[in-house]
Amino acid sequence: MGKCCSYIVLLMSVLFFVACRTARPVSKEETHNGVTKLRSRHMKRLVEFAALQLNAPYKWGGSSPKGFDCSGFTWYCFNHSGLTLPRTALEQSTSGKKVRGRKAKTGDLIFFKGPDHQQKKVAHVGIVVSGRKQNIKFIHAGSKGITISMLREDYFRKRFKGIRRVRR
Repeated sequence: MGKCCSYIVLLMSVLFFVACRTARPVSKEETHNGVTKLRSRHMKRLVEFAALQLNAPYKWGGSSPKGFDCSGFTWYCFNHSGLTLPRTALEQSTSGKKVRGRKAKTGDLIFFKGPDHQQKKVAHVGIVVSGRKQNIKFIHAGSKGITISMLREDYFRKRFKGIRRVRR
């Protein structure tokens, strides 16, 4: 039994040494005020979490799986991932940094003006799932609940306002 314990201690020591040698320290670029930046893999998880909410009902002012409005949905998903967003689509449209459509990435916020063609303010928000330019797919809370839509659809293409990247 003494020999077995020695092997276990040796094995644990080797595993500890290997783990310490392969662990990568977090660089200054990856942190901001002690908060680790969310990389693309984290954004992928955010979108996967958002997809779990598919078919949840629409509810004006809602911010839970019992019912979401568009900004309540994005707020809920980002909050779950450790990111704080303002509550309304208009306020969210000033978060992060502006991104061109061809540079859109999974987890970016995508914004639209309202259905009134005269309206210029942001009135709707979603989360980019995939794609570039007009082929952008996004998940959002619409009148039929949480759904995935395409930017190339006339309704969204005509109302598109921009994309923002929030990563901290």
